[in-house]
Amino acid sequence: MAKEKRKQENLLDLIPFPCVDWDRHEDGHVVIRQPKSKNRWVLGLVRKLGRSPDTCIHLDEFGSSVWTYIDGKRRVEEIAVCLRKDFGDAVEPVYERLGAFFKILAYQEYIRYRGLTS
Repeated sequence: MAKEKRKQENLLDLIPFPCVDWDRHEDGHVVIRQPKSKNRWVLGLVRKLGRSPDTCIHLDEFGSSVWTYIDGKRRVEEIAVCLRKDFGDAVEPVYERLGAFFKILAYQEYIRYRGLTS
């Protein structure tokens, strides 16, 4: 039997949506909040020690802008167009930068893609 070839998805056609909580810092940058553990006992211990149960990831200006465009409706290509409009040539090469950024976000499970076939 021949192996089935998995259809390659084009990143630009995918629609990302956030999977974690996030806030906007006073300076306008985005802070992603990820629980330190899924274990309730560990989270209780962390709270008892007076520590935050979340890990906070502070995004820079470009990352914060991208994150605010991730709404579950826009395709990655549309986000690239928005970034070019906001930052001009400062964001180039936009597709390579977005590709690397989305790869990290997906690997860390901060985002998922709507309609992605497994």
